Amino acid sequence: DVDAGTFTNTASVTGTPPTGDNVSDTDDDTQDLPPVPSINLIKEGTLDLGANSQADAGDEISYTFTVENTGNVTLSDITIDDIIPGVAISGGTITLEPGEKDEDTFTGTYTLTQDDVDDGSFTNTATVTGTPPKDVEVTDSDDDSQSMEPDPSIELLKTGSIDMGSNGRVDAG
Repeated sequence: DVDAGTFTNTASVTGTPPTGDNVSDTDDDTQDLPPVPSINLIKEGTLDLGANSQADAGDEISYTFTVENTGNVTLSDITIDDIIPGVAISGGTITLEPGEKDEDTFTGTYTLTQDDVDDGSFTNTATVTGTPPKDVEVTDSDDDSQSMEPDPSIELLKTGSIDMGSNGRVDAG
């Protein structure tokens, strides 16, 4: 009824008078049920630092997405898009009834570049889109930020040798 946007109810009444045929009447009532489509997205990322416990180019951020229908009408063709090229999102389109939540369909990954590590953080935003029965699409966005502690280090190993010349000893020069 809510997805249809209206509800009509018809009632009939019949009465028996003291004499004569029964009398009856019918009347209906139509109520408009205004749609209030709404959707919510929560994006959470986990950075896998690898064995060295520091952010390096090639480390991956794994994303999970929670999508909830926060409106009063069914949402269909729900998809998630990410604005950063290179973020791979998996999961097909879904449909959610009002109040229904999905935490398992959509996942994503991103592989850090050296520029990301040099910047010290990586933030990206995803957008969820759903289509209500009789309205335009609804969207919501959420972002995730990953901080990467800089861990600069350098190592120098210097070795030397002395050229003792033809006399086999160290001389000036």
